[in-house]
Parts: sequence; C-alpha cells; structure tokens
Amino acid sequence: MKKAGILLHISSLPGDYGIGTMGRSAYAFIDFLVASGQKYWQILPLGPTVAGNSPYLTSSIYAGNPLLIDFDALFDDGLIGKNDYEFLNKTKDRSKVDYELLNENKLRILKLAYKNKSKVTKEYNEFLEKNSEWVNDYALFCCLKTYHHDLPWIEWEETFRLRGPKLEGFIKKNYFEIDEYRFIQFLFYKQYYRMKRYANQNGIEIIGDMPIYVPYDSADCWAKPQNFLLDYNLKPTRVAGVPPDAFSNTGQLWGNPVYDWDYMKEDDFSWWINRIKFSLETYDLVRIDHFRGFSAYYSLSKDAKNAVNGVWTKAPGLELFSLVNKNLDGNKIIAENLGYLDFDVYNLLQFTGYPGMRIIQFELPDNFHSINNIDPNTIIYTGTHDNNTIMGWYRKLKMKDRGIINKQLNIPRSHRQKHWKFIEFVYNTDAKIAIVPFQDLYGLSDKARMNIPGTIVNNWEYRMLSSDINPELKEKLLKTVKMGQRYH
Repeated sequence: MKKAGILLHISSLPGDYGIGTMGRSAYAFIDFLVASGQKYWQILPLGPTVAGNSPYLTSSIYAGNPLLIDFDALFDDGLIGKNDYEFLNKTKDRSKVDYELLNENKLRILKLAYKNKSKVTKEYNEFLEKNSEWVNDYALFCCLKTYHHDLPWIEWEETFRLRGPKLEGFIKKNYFEIDEYRFIQFLFYKQYYRMKRYANQNGIEIIGDMPIYVPYDSADCWAKPQNFLLDYNLKPTRVAGVPPDAFSNTGQLWGNPVYDWDYMKEDDFSWWINRIKFSLETYDLVRIDHFRGFSAYYSLSKDAKNAVNGVWTKAPGLELFSLVNKNLDGNKIIAENLGYLDFDVYNLLQFTGYPGMRIIQFELPDNFHSINNIDPNTIIYTGTHDNNTIMGWYRKLKMKDRGIINKQLNIPRSHRQKHWKFIEFVYNTDAKIAIVPFQDLYGLSDKARMNIPGTIVNNWEYRMLSSDINPELKEKLLKTVKMGQRYH
C-alpha cells in the first residue's frame, strides 16, 4: 500500500518559549496528520545540538535535545512552576527558533525540575536502569564540559581526558550535578515516548534520522575513542566529508573523525549494532543518513580547508548490515542513498533490501521518465532538510527548464499554486512512501528552507505558525492523498 507523510522537525512546531517542543503543538500536529490522510511524521535527529545548532552534529548519539522539552508539560507533571519559565515567552519573531534566548535560559530552568524528582522516583530509576549503557557517560561528559568552561574534551586535564584514576573522585564530589543531566534525559524521553504513543495510537508512525558520523567533541568519542581513527594523542588522523556535488562546488568538510572500521569489525560491530538497535526502539522507521559511507567513505587531511582533495576508502557495509538484518528488524530501515553513487553502493542497497530515496529536485526535468516509473521500494520527496523549498528551487531554474517541467507536470503558466502540482506528482508515483516538507504545502520561498549545506549561519531556524494548520489545508491535502491512492 502506498502511503504519505510530512517532514517537519520538532523544533519547527509553533508555540511559546522560542522553539517547537514535544508539548501541545506536537499533539495538534499529529491530529493534523491524521485529518489530512498522512501515515508518517518524519523528523530530524533528536540529539543535543552543539555550535551551529545542526541536529546532525550532536554531543551524543543516544541523548535527546533538552531544547525540545516542553515547559507546560513539566508544569502539568508538577515538576516546575509557571513563574519558573513564563518570562521566557518573549520571542519577537515566532517564525524562527530563538537559539540565543534558549541557550541562555533553558537548561537552567530544566534543572529546577530536578528539585522535584522525588515525584517520579520509580519512573526515573527505571529509566536509569534501562539506559545505563550511555546515560552515565553522557551526564559525566556534560558535567566535565561545564567544569572545564565548555572546552573540547581534548583540552581537559589529562586525568579527565584519559578517564584516569581521579575521575572516580570527581564523580563522587559532583554526584548531584551529574544526576541533573541524567534527570533531564529522563524528562526528554518521558515526553518523547508519551508523544510517540499518541502518534502510534492514532495510526501515525515516526520516521527518525540517524547521522552516520558523530562529532569529535562528543560523549561518544570521549568515552570510546577506540572506535575512531585517532593518533596517540587522541587527535583525529583523518576527518569526514563529501566531495563536490549538487549542494557545493567545494564539497562539504564535515570535520567528524572517521571510524576505525578494522577495530569495529574485530569487535563484531557492537558499537553499530547497539546504536541501530536503540534507533529502531526510538522510532518506527529509521533513515540512515549518508548510507553510501558504509560502502566507501570519503576522508580528508585533518588540516584540509575544503573537501576537494579527499580519498575514498572501502568500508565493511556488507558485513555490518548482514549482522543488522540477522539480529534486528531491517524492514524498518531507510537508506539515504544520495550523492556520489557507484556500483558498490547500488550492490549494498540491493543486498540489504532497504528502500532508497529519490528527490524530484535532483530528477526534473532530465530524469522525468525514470522518476515517473520509479521502483516501488523507494521513498520519494519533493525535497529534504538540505534542499531548497520546492518553489524556491523552481523559481531559480532556468526559463527553459521551467518550461519543460511545466509540460511534464501539466502546470499552467498562470497557475497560482504550482507547488501542489509537485505534491500531486510525487503522490501519483509508485513509490511506497511520499514525503513532503511542511514548507512545500504552502509553496514557501527559499527564506523558509531549513538548511543550506556548507554554511553555518541562519540554518535550522524555520518554524511554522499556529495559523498554518487550518481546515482548508487539511481538506486540500486529504483530497490530494486520496487522488494519489495513498489514503487508507
């Protein structure tokens, strides 16, 4: 059966206090998805963001982003008072996330809930027991970052950098500060799973996103450096990126440390198995970002200024995903198979059986026949978080290409809602899932795009408004879903 979904990160939901959260607006959005005939809500990675606010650069592959915790829900649970947070409702522009305001205040307010943890002692202890493999290291990492004035872990005192004998003394002395970070993770996942249950009970499944790499300055790299290609000083020997492509003429220099695949293979890929298992438990479907990196990865000198002069090195994706499919539910995995692809990547995708992705901004007008006769085992998009909005893209096309696309999709020149022609097109393909970013439902301009790859400012800020969800949109979207035979 063909199905449809909407791409919108939680941070982009409407509401008070500077950012979208897992509160009332999330439940209202789920109701909108149900009313408009959708089956999937696709979100971006949930981890704590670092400088630049990208959800693809997080300080932990397991932890949740505290910025997404809802204050009103904490008040309803009796963990904080209204006076603790109502002053934060002073965002002037509600169409953008106010990271400056949040970074100054949110963590401090969340720590107030810790004073009332006795109200949820049983739930909290159950959370700690279930998540002991990661939450203790993460909380300790956060506390050490604060102790070292937010310096990267490689610049910490040696005994803390190398997890030396003095670390136990630090843990005992700072027990309550460490426990505050654990408790905030408990709050995050309590709200997340409450939201997810509501979605699932109403027939909506959540598609999550798992970045392939982790930042160097992360709890994961600090706690288990053996999984990464580091030198004897624990500094990266190579860093990750992608070569020049449709997003950037100089490629993308991500700077993440690359994996020590030889070590991981000897360890039966336990790090990856645990990570993918956790993701499959967190989401209903998991999109693995940069899937081609499991066939061969592109790395650069640690001193590289851009991503032009990198090298490709084979990765043991066949062995890894053989174990994944044997021990976990591979039917819940989506492969982000974009970028430079070769025979080995296609072979890996066929071997795993995972559905790949197609984005019409990369296909039209040249590959119209191919995309119009798409493999059903595909997720088709008008665009992703890295793309321009569909109308932002369309308006920047050459006049000749626009004319070709108008004929291909039967778009009259005077048509006032051209964006719906693109939505109708992806819905009418044979792809088993069609995903549309929320911005494209309104045909928003490039000012509403989520991210411009290769840039570090003014990204990840888009927010919808409460008024964007209205009866007219629900009716229009439901009608389009039915026309595309994606309503069940």
